Amino acid sequence: MWDYLHRIEGIVVLDNEGKRVFAKYWTPHFEARATGKSSFATSPQQTSFEKSLYSKTATKRSAPAEKAPEAESKASELKTLISLTRGSEKKESSSLNEAGDIILMESRTVLFRFEEEAYFYVIGGPEENEVVLSQVLSCFFDTLCQLLKHNLEKKVLLENYELMILAVDEMIDDGIILEINPQSVFTEVSPHASTDHDSPLTALHSMAKIVKQNL
Repeated sequence: MWDYLHRIEGIVVLDNEGKRVFAKYWTPHFEARATGKSSFATSPQQTSFEKSLYSKTATKRSAPAEKAPEAESKASELKTLISLTRGSEKKESSSLNEAGDIILMESRTVLFRFEEEAYFYVIGGPEENEVVLSQVLSCFFDTLCQLLKHNLEKKVLLENYELMILAVDEMIDDGIILEINPQSVFTEVSPHASTDHDSPLTALHSMAKIVKQNL
């Protein structure tokens, strides 16, 4: 029955220099069954993957905004796929706007987005549904936005590391996706959030962020 469940292989947050802020990896069921090993079993393996991941996505983010007609067509097709289907299709590197970007990395499907000082990644297997990965990314990101009052600076993320752990635990169990509703995750995790450390500067930043988003 496990083969019919949607799974991910990792959730990673890197800063704007490629250094780890948060990471959680799981062994794919088929990989553990076939080899008894995981591609992310050791810290050096994880660090190497994260370095390559950052290099590829940072380059993609800093690339010129202009796109060839063919690239625009692929972006449109993938956006339609994310919105309307749940089938497996060939993955292409294309813009997903607010839902994030998608890349194929070492035979893995990766959804990512950049915000403030951090890159947020969801890593799935080569055949995993992009729609599901996009929903996991959105759930994790939106939950953190609610918990941290839209302040996703590196310092704030590190100060609230335990909230990221709790959010992921509510969403994922041994790689199996359990919850993709950010409001449900927020409801479960928010009692553990403390506002005692909030400063006027943090509150001002949060307010400015919300105003900017609504302009």
